[in-house]
Amino acid sequence: MKYLIIFILMICLSDAVTAQSDRNGTGIAVKFLPQHLLPYTYSMSLEYFPKTNPKRSLIIGVSFIPEKDRLANDNIAISKLIEYGFGVDLQMRNYFQGSKIPQSGFYYSPIFRFEYFQSDYTAPHTILIGVNLDSVGNDSTLRNLFFMTNKQTIISNQIGLHLGFQYIFLKYLLIDIYLGVAYRHSFSLFRDGRQSGAFYPLYSSDWFEHSFDRAYSGILPKLGFQIGFAF
Repeated sequence: MKYLIIFILMICLSDAVTAQSDRNGTGIAVKFLPQHLLPYTYSMSLEYFPKTNPKRSLIIGVSFIPEKDRLANDNIAISKLIEYGFGVDLQMRNYFQGSKIPQSGFYYSPIFRFEYFQSDYTAPHTILIGVNLDSVGNDSTLRNLFFMTNKQTIISNQIGLHLGFQYIFLKYLLIDIYLGVAYRHSFSLFRDGRQSGAFYPLYSSDWFEHSFDRAYSGILPKLGFQIGFAF
């Protein structure tokens, strides 16, 4: 967190070092999300500003998760979750009038997102073979431990709205901060047609945790930032 605060302070002071009035308002911006903020996730987007109206832009973003065991360093390492997939974003961004710097300022942006993910989950399960209590009530029930595996394909669409602020400093560097809301519709396909043994859904009552449940359908909060370069 302290590094983010320092970074924002650098942005606030940057106008004292570099004048930005010479930007012509046309071109592109390339942005990415620092990988360590979302483990195993890589994200990048391209923003295009047309010459006819630099206060509007088209954004295409991609994110992907390479094949990796997400539970390898977890306390339940006996389980395995091999997850991989990708997402594609499309935004039509509109910057509010009043900013003196082209390609920057407050904005609103309708957003559409498509996601395709696969998860291969293996976890231990127990079956009761028989219940047996001795004369003093000690439980000697026979149990059989086995591993259940299920492969799940999740396809989802999101439609929503972002409100945010993009700022260009030192002429070519930028930071893009946004929040918003979206509705996700998701459906799953299971190996052999059975849902038992799948990792998703997470069955959490926490509204924010739904953001991490790829099989969740409903309202999602949107919050994030990107850094990059403007040309």
